[in-house]
Amino acid sequence: MRFRLKVFAMLEPMDIRKCWERILPGLLAVKDKCQPEWKPEDVYHACRNGDARAFVAPDCFAILKKQVNEFTGEKELFVWIAHGEGFVQDKGMKEIRSIARGMGAVRIEMHSPRKGFERTGWTPVATVYQMEVDP
Repeated sequence: MRFRLKVFAMLEPMDIRKCWERILPGLLAVKDKCQPEWKPEDVYHACRNGDARAFVAPDCFAILKKQVNEFTGEKELFVWIAHGEGFVQDKGMKEIRSIARGMGAVRIEMHSPRKGFERTGWTPVATVYQMEVDP
């Protein structure tokens, strides 16, 4: 699924090759803080092959994915990675909502280990738990 190339008030869709050096420190900061399983190289590859798209502003960025709900068939916008002070809590949400509307999405989804998002309008739907299996 491809994103329409539309410029928003703050976020600009950008070729990952043109913004990689700029967003790499933010990706590393998110990785350090949240301990996700992805590597920065996975993000680069997903953006290059069209599975994700980088949206960049002067002081923040988001890596977004289109997805289809496997049970309802409804379009969703997945905020895979976001970096920037207050970005998904407030200042970037207007543009993210516009991107979601533009693609016909019925909802926006994100995963985060941080509980504070509930204060800013996000509704928790599920908690993901993991347990290591001893060898």
